[in-house]
Amino acid sequence: MRRLLAAAVLLSYNTWVLAPLLWAGGPLPGYLSELAADDQPWQWVFRGGDLLAGLLLAAVAALGRRGWRDLLGRWSTLLALALAAAGVGTVADALGNMPCSPSMDVTCQDTGLAAALHTLASGVVGTGFLGALVLLVLALREMGAPRPQVGGALVAAVGLGLLDVLTLVLAALSPGSQWWPQVGQVLLSSMVGAVLALRLDRGDDAGARLRA
Repeated sequence: MRRLLAAAVLLSYNTWVLAPLLWAGGPLPGYLSELAADDQPWQWVFRGGDLLAGLLLAAVAALGRRGWRDLLGRWSTLLALALAAAGVGTVADALGNMPCSPSMDVTCQDTGLAAALHTLASGVVGTGFLGALVLLVLALREMGAPRPQVGGALVAAVGLGLLDVLTLVLAALSPGSQWWPQVGQVLLSSMVGAVLALRLDRGDDAGARLRA
């Protein structure tokens, strides 16, 4: 079951791989969110994928609150809250999609309350995933996990943080050019969700190994 859940998180969160086939424009858009804009004929594919991914992440978080306890100790609840925030933010992002695609329509204006909510939801998603990784590093260190596990979580946290910063820098200096950093964010974030899903029913065994 955990493998199916992990695979579902990965597949649903990475519908962007279909962009070359389903994007209505020529070159790929500057923002991943444009794939789900209202003026895109296949926007329901990308919105549906994000909506499902958000719900799955929330489910993993709900199960992980107890399912990670032996593996992560007192940090399991906080990590579950961080992952749940990322899931809820992803759902909100899918429901509050862009009205149009700036890459295809130069007159497109994504402003007002809807745009503010979209930006807020995206911020919650990024903060939730980064927070989950930081908490994972702290939990693994405290529980005496092997160095490769702690190091891998740390590298993932630093990598996601750098991608977040790069996306913000490109948005300010060269709007519409942050496709690849955003792809990196989504790919890494979905891998985090998938790994956490895989560890749901391993808590007892992992905890016993760490205490041995």
